Amino acid sequence: MHYTKPPYTIDQKAQLLIQRWLVVHDQEKLKQYLAHIGYFRLTWYCKYYQDPKTDLFYEGITFEQVLDTYIFDRKLRLLMLDVIEKIEVSIKASIGDHMSVKYENGTFWYLDSSLFNLKDDRSSETHTKLIQIIKQKKENSSAMFVKAYKEKYSEEEFLPSWMVFEELTIGEVSNLYKILNDDDAKEIATMYHTYFWDLKKRIQLLVNIRNITAHHARLRNRKFITKPRRKDVILKHKYTTELSENNTLEVIPNMFNASLIINYLLNQISPNHDFINKLEALFEEFPQISQDSMWFSTGRKQKFT
Repeated sequence: MHYTKPPYTIDQKAQLLIQRWLVVHDQEKLKQYLAHIGYFRLTWYCKYYQDPKTDLFYEGITFEQVLDTYIFDRKLRLLMLDVIEKIEVSIKASIGDHMSVKYENGTFWYLDSSLFNLKDDRSSETHTKLIQIIKQKKENSSAMFVKAYKEKYSEEEFLPSWMVFEELTIGEVSNLYKILNDDDAKEIATMYHTYFWDLKKRIQLLVNIRNITAHHARLRNRKFITKPRRKDVILKHKYTTELSENNTLEVIPNMFNASLIINYLLNQISPNHDFINKLEALFEEFPQISQDSMWFSTGRKQKFT
């Protein structure tokens, strides 16, 4: 089957929305936003106000309602980027400092395969790929500290651990932590007063959210790829859950549960953080946004305390 839909002009896109019963008080304003947001991106937020069978908007839905939903989601992404950055920086420092101080060849400890749990081809491949990535970062990085290092230590093939962790992405750090020896993974997890299997899941969930926000995709009420553990030692009694297809209780990988994780980690890193206050302020700024659609409710909010 071939895709045959033709491209539309801004005027045609505006008329299409109006024909689908979107209430538009200012067509020029609508066309301005369509030109700078894009019709396709904006329709991600229209669907919550449309009949899924006909694409017709429910009675009385205005362009301002759709736009407010878009702006709310954008501000939510910015908030998540801010708090995830703090956690990412902490995780990098914790792993790098722990491993480099503990082992004899601490400067280049990541090259020692004995420090990793390489029990199968997949974990061995992950370690090999990480080494390749680190080597490439030394060769291709534009960071001033890497350039200075290369000039002074031209015979060294790899970067010291503390430089490596400035260059790795949170996704690469997550992959590294997953294959660390259990003893080291546990010691690092204790810095966050949690169990290492839970920390692995939590970091991976943050990677999912970080990737979504970095690509400006919809965040508000979506489910993520990584599920927190149902047996999470610290948060299992606070998570929202649902029955899976196998009739087992599973933690929902949603915005509420992600916020629980973020709040808990920030409590260990920076006890005076204001993440929940900022989240509440965002809800107050957009009272028309359904909090239930994000699995937030009055009773659930109390779980952050």
